[in-house]
Amino acid sequence: MVQKSKFKKPELERFGKEPNIDLTKNPKQAEFFLTFMAAAQHKNPYKILSYGGAIRGGKTFVCLAIFMRLAEVFPQSRWHVIRKDMPSLEATSIPSFEKLISGSNNWNF
Repeated sequence: MVQKSKFKKPELERFGKEPNIDLTKNPKQAEFFLTFMAAAQHKNPYKILSYGGAIRGGKTFVCLAIFMRLAEVFPQSRWHVIRKDMPSLEATSIPSFEKLISGSNNWNF
């Protein structure tokens, strides 16, 4: 069963429309997201978390969702996604990021 996040969400008036973060189709992604957010608030003992699996398992998507949520909570912070080379970044991370920000007027790159 997927729990609702207890992580404080930013006020919508401040940020406008939220990014498209839907983790309901993949319970493992949702569990990792909630566990990571709890760790960020020191609500669990975890200091290092990892999320692995086969190709097309949603690793990039859930990590980008986490980075985006943390960037909203810490507005002056900077986040980077690094891949082996530019073709890898263009094939995986950039399309996933564009999917997440579709419809949101607060994100760009």
